[in-house]
Amino acid sequence: MGLLARWGSLAAFVWKPLPLELLHPQAHELWKVLPLLVIPQFALTFGNSIVATENTARILYGPQAQRVTVRALSLSIALVNLASAAIMGSPLCHGSGGITAHYRFGARAPKSSYLIGGVCVLLALFGGAAVGLVSLIPTAILGVFLVYVGIQHASYLRDLLNRRTLLGVAICVGLVSLATTNLMWGFLVGFVMQGILFLIEKARKRT
Repeated sequence: MGLLARWGSLAAFVWKPLPLELLHPQAHELWKVLPLLVIPQFALTFGNSIVATENTARILYGPQAQRVTVRALSLSIALVNLASAAIMGSPLCHGSGGITAHYRFGARAPKSSYLIGGVCVLLALFGGAAVGLVSLIPTAILGVFLVYVGIQHASYLRDLLNRRTLLGVAICVGLVSLATTNLMWGFLVGFVMQGILFLIEKARKRT
């Protein structure tokens, strides 16, 4: 469908890997990106790429996901981004939604990861020309996929339905993030609320 819709307007697909460029970091750049990119991104990376990814893997794969831990996910994200940054590549991370998408659409065996990785490596050999392939995916179809995966992913909250306190924290985090369009504020609100609940529970145990 994508080919039919864009037939005649496709970019030239040529074998041309992008040249590697080494990063030469400057101190003033660090202080500029720290408040603009690093701190705001922390909540999303910590929440979605580490904690939620571990939880999602455990829900979907059970004992098979025993190696998917917070420590392993944190180390893999750190190492791959150090390597990517050194050659001026894009930031990379895990994603709990991606695990749900792969699982629900049938990519449940190790071979599927090898297949996806192999396709990505092959496309990388075509450089910037490969980016045009993404535009071949019809937006409407992509939207349907995202809605379906979003519903499936949201269903993992059902274990909170009987835990009203934690459900209240989750709802507040979602509402604050939605209202401010910034997950960092939702993360901070959730952190404070969880801390208050912890102190209340600790006080109850003392009495």
